[in-house]
Amino acid sequence: MNAVQNAPTPTAQEWTNWIDNLPRGVWEWSRFKGKDINLNKELFPPFILNPDDPKRTVPASVNQYLNRAKGLSTWEREHLFSLGNPTIPENEGGLRYEDICRHIQSSGRNIDGPGSKGYLKKGAPPMFFQTRDQGNNYGSIFRRIYWYINQPK
Repeated sequence: MNAVQNAPTPTAQEWTNWIDNLPRGVWEWSRFKGKDINLNKELFPPFILNPDDPKRTVPASVNQYLNRAKGLSTWEREHLFSLGNPTIPENEGGLRYEDICRHIQSSGRNIDGPGSKGYLKKGAPPMFFQTRDQGNNYGSIFRRIYWYINQPK
């Protein structure tokens, strides 16, 4: 998978093309179950997809992932790339997994206040993108991309 060529921030078309060229399994494969991210405890468990699991992510979720990933505004792509380039491996200067956990996963849930289903207890970053990540869609999108990009080739 080639990195987006126009670093540090791709155009909308370059980004969409790059997303479209990711294998469908990145969006469909189920993940191995594990602990949840907990910012308050500095817990960033790995996110690992299972290509051998016959279960697939619900098609509506796949479409939501793709629509949200492709629909990032220019400001949102610039903000994302300010953390690191998600199209290259972390060890080459790409987006760090810890930054996904710290800044993107559950983004904006901390504005719910008391009764926010444990997200204050686990920690939740302020809004990262212009849309709240109530369903953790952005976190899942970028953890899935991270898993694929950082796999040994």
